[in-house]
Amino acid sequence: MPSPELSRRFAQEIARYSDIRRRHLAFEAGTGESPTQEEYEWVVKNGSLFQDLKKGRMPLVEDETKTEVETTLDALRELFGGESAWEAYEVPSAESLGLDRLLDTAEFERLSAMTPEQVTEELDRLPYVQEHFPPSQSAEDTARGLTRHRPSWWNEAAKLNAGTASEKILAPTWGLAYLRSIAKELQDLQGSTILLDTAIKPVYIDGSQHYGSKEGIDPSLDPLLPLFQEVFGAEANRFNHTWDEFQDQLLPALKEKLQALLASRDLSSTDFEVILTPFQTDQQLIVNDSPESSSTNTWEWTSTPLIDADLSPTGRRLLAGDSDNGGSGYVGGNRPSVRDGLRGARLAVVVRRH
Repeated sequence: MPSPELSRRFAQEIARYSDIRRRHLAFEAGTGESPTQEEYEWVVKNGSLFQDLKKGRMPLVEDETKTEVETTLDALRELFGGESAWEAYEVPSAESLGLDRLLDTAEFERLSAMTPEQVTEELDRLPYVQEHFPPSQSAEDTARGLTRHRPSWWNEAAKLNAGTASEKILAPTWGLAYLRSIAKELQDLQGSTILLDTAIKPVYIDGSQHYGSKEGIDPSLDPLLPLFQEVFGAEANRFNHTWDEFQDQLLPALKEKLQALLASRDLSSTDFEVILTPFQTDQQLIVNDSPESSSTNTWEWTSTPLIDADLSPTGRRLLAGDSDNGGSGYVGGNRPSVRDGLRGARLAVVVRRH
């Protein structure tokens, strides 16, 4: 089903489609007249739009941003990956996911006065939490090959440097700290379209694996491998790099190549930035389009800052995707200077709306 954000934006198209479908079913049942040929042709013409809505992706609508999104998407695919290596996703608002109230000072103070068990009970009422951070794996998710449940530390008190003189309390539970961090980034990115690198995340065996397949044995399946090897060396893959290295070396390299290609087409005015994937977009990709990535024991750096009680960055970034601790429901955090052989990255291009 479309998200509340998409449902509002495309209400007219959804209503017309629903009406045509209702009348078609009535006609098939012999209880009404058939829709017109023109209406059937409209449904066929807009088939990709409704497929995008169903998967929670931002359709490429007829406006100025569509041109910028399409041309940037075409350029990315030309640079690295062909037709299926990048997809467009709309950034939902924190409000549409029911997370905006967690950023309210009074609401956070109310939750902070509760026990961890009470906070968890409150958060479990949120539809976003019910869907994406269930306490345990469901049979339905298992049947579709999706690993999805919250990590074991979700209900624990969120503290940095726990037990030391520099201990810092972020929130009464890690679940609340993570949700506020996700909400804050969505607030900052609101109105943007994310062009996301969609390569499958592999299982870790010995550190030599490559994105592009669950097995990770064929380097040719990773469309971005040439960029990683250009920046980090001929033997490099996506793993064992720090967040800082991605930020300082890899992302600027992709931005420079993309800027040059757009400028060669007189499109240098396109407003975009290159980042690692936001946590929510990474989660959306895995759930809707890449359940294989939820069942692999590697994880990914994201762009999402872990924030403190005052909504200020702690210097750490959220991690996503580890099957051993939740798959699409996994969330953790670490310092950007830390290197780990199981930790990869997915790239994203943010196209801003004017």
